[in-house]
Amino acid sequence: MKIKITSALLLSMFVSMSANAQEEQSGEKFSAHKAEMIGQLNKEKSMIDASISCINSAAKKEDMQKCHEQRKASMDALRQEREAMQKKRMGEKKERLQKELNEIDAKSAKMGERNSTQK
Repeated sequence: MKIKITSALLLSMFVSMSANAQEEQSGEKFSAHKAEMIGQLNKEKSMIDASISCINSAAKKEDMQKCHEQRKASMDALRQEREAMQKKRMGEKKERLQKELNEIDAKSAKMGERNSTQK
């Protein structure tokens, strides 16, 4: 009975220490994410400004169509960039979670070995 209580206490301490470390990292991640979003919005804004300029300088329908095609191409490129960034982030998150899971499994195995040797 004491072994189970000790194991539960150790596991809860590990989880709380991990949560504290994640809270510290979340502030850094928030700042990075905020800067990234501002950068993306600035890219969109510059694309929109370029489209407005193109449309204002258009003299005929064909010019307007070229403006539309340019805007569509630039927005498609931005979309692909975002999708690549999202895939990268998801891969990093998956790796981090797998590493945490492996650490927890290793600690659980060590705790199990200790418990079996104490009996």
